[in-house]
Amino acid sequence: SVHRSGRLAMDNEEWVTVDAEGNVEREQAQQFLTGRTKDLCPNATEATGFVPASVCAAYGAPDLGKAPIQLLISVHLLSFYQGLGASLPVMAFFTALARCFDVLSDPLMANVSDATTSKYGRRRPYIFCGGFVYGIIFICLTSPPVSGDAAGLWFGVFYV
Repeated sequence: SVHRSGRLAMDNEEWVTVDAEGNVEREQAQQFLTGRTKDLCPNATEATGFVPASVCAAYGAPDLGKAPIQLLISVHLLSFYQGLGASLPVMAFFTALARCFDVLSDPLMANVSDATTSKYGRRRPYIFCGGFVYGIIFICLTSPPVSGDAAGLWFGVFYV
């Protein structure tokens, strides 16, 4: 039996296309889905239509270095700065400011990296340089030379 869903339909666990008169065409559905898969997932293999796990791991690898540091920041940093005497409202303000800045900077940086032409690729130069900058900022963020209200300002400068 054919279960319709717009142009595409499912017939005995196989995708088919159904025209206005109800005629079922299997070849056209396969060509449509193959083209759609290539558009949405250019790294997908022809045989399966899935992106191999090794490619997924390669794309996800840069996040493995960033995730533990973000966890440390989100769980322990505020209590660390409160222990130094920083004001919680000041730190909340800078945290919100950082999120607002992300809303503006993320699409901007996406456009910049999309337009980048480099022999290393569009994203790799930014990942490489950003790793060093991120490391330096993390060191500065976790080792403030001041305490009290000045520690809140230090947090704001290096968190945003």
